[in-house]
Amino acid sequence: GHSGSVNSMVVIDQTRTLVSASEDSTIRLWSLDEITQVKVFEGHGGSVNCLRIDKTGNKLISGSNDKTVRVWDVEESRDPIILRGHLDSVTAVALVASSNTAVSGCKDSKIIIWDLAHQSPTSTLN
Repeated sequence: GHSGSVNSMVVIDQTRTLVSASEDSTIRLWSLDEITQVKVFEGHGGSVNCLRIDKTGNKLISGSNDKTVRVWDVEESRDPIILRGHLDSVTAVALVASSNTAVSGCKDSKIIIWDLAHQSPTSTLN
C-alpha cells in the first residue's frame, strides 16, 4: 500500500475499482471486490494531491507537488501524457467530457486549460 498520507480518492463504478493518490508520489488502483491492489502508477516527482477519472473509467488525470499534470490510461501500461506549465504545486484537476480537454489549478492561483491532443495549454485563467 501507500507509504504516505492519502490525499485524494475516486471510484471507477464500472469496475468497482478504488483509485488513491498519495504523498508517496504514487497512484494505486484497488479492487473493491477482491480487496487487493491491482496496479500502481509511478512517475510523479512529488506528492500526488488530486485526481479525477473520466466517465468511461479509462482516463485518469492527476496533479502533483512536482508542478505537473499527468493523464494516464487506466487499462494500458503506457507512459502518461505529461503537462508542464504550472509554477507551483497542482492542487485541482478536471477532465472535460465532451472534448480532449483538461483543466488544472495551482497554488499560484492560476487555472490552465489544456489541449490533450497537442499536450499544450490553450488558455490561462488568472
